Amino acid sequence: MRRAALLLVCAAAALAQEERPDPLAPPPPAEAALRRETGALLARLSRARTTPAAEEAVLDLEVDERGRLFGHARVVEVALRRGERGEDLRLRFREPAELRDRAWLLLADGRAYAYDPGRRRAERVAPLEPTWRVGGGLLLRDLRAPDDEAGEHVHVRDDHLPGGEGDEGQEVRVVRSAPPGGGPREVWLERARHVPLLARDLDADGNITRAVRLGDWRQVQGVLRPFALTIDEPAAGRLTRVTVRARRPPPAARFDPARFWE
Repeated sequence: MRRAALLLVCAAAALAQEERPDPLAPPPPAEAALRRETGALLARLSRARTTPAAEEAVLDLEVDERGRLFGHARVVEVALRRGERGEDLRLRFREPAELRDRAWLLLADGRAYAYDPGRRRAERVAPLEPTWRVGGGLLLRDLRAPDDEAGEHVHVRDDHLPGGEGDEGQEVRVVRSAPPGGGPREVWLERARHVPLLARDLDADGNITRAVRLGDWRQVQGVLRPFALTIDEPAAGRLTRVTVRARRPPPAARFDPARFWE
């Protein structure tokens, strides 16, 4: 009798184990389609809430490389303007001294200009690559709005923000995207305001190659904007802290090829 009861218990346990879903198994087609649609909607909502039509920002960059302050802090002016044709972007360095007053203008129509203060001359140049380093771990692509149509966005799960600078435990939605020509990226979006709190770039094996944490969100010109970023590049041992001094509407001259360096 006891043996029969034991066999029944073992059979029930085995059946329960067989019926338990595998968390790593791909979802059914209908569920996968829903996750894609939800992910795309979340990405667009985040962009609408955090992307201004035009803005000028002054950024402080501090680079900590393998536990020591690397070089001098950089101060960069970034102005952008978005329209139907695309995005105009202007960069100008204030610090350090060796880069002071160097400026670039990247227009939506593909034209690009650079200003050399040593020669007091601007000339047309090839556009900068999205991975061009503004300073430390801050890349040119970080200053632009993400292209929602360029890759697939999938709502992976609801979660809590991983530990960081005092904001861990917040309820978030995790969206995974696959940008063309790059590895997958996972973004933690705050559930209350739908703003990105953390973005991680992954390699083919799922290892983190770069993590960007965004904080100190404030309302500026009708949209939410971050005033603090921390960029961690584990392989290089580099940590870049970006503090935004100011965000304001840009003067029209910032996008004039004849005056952009002023």
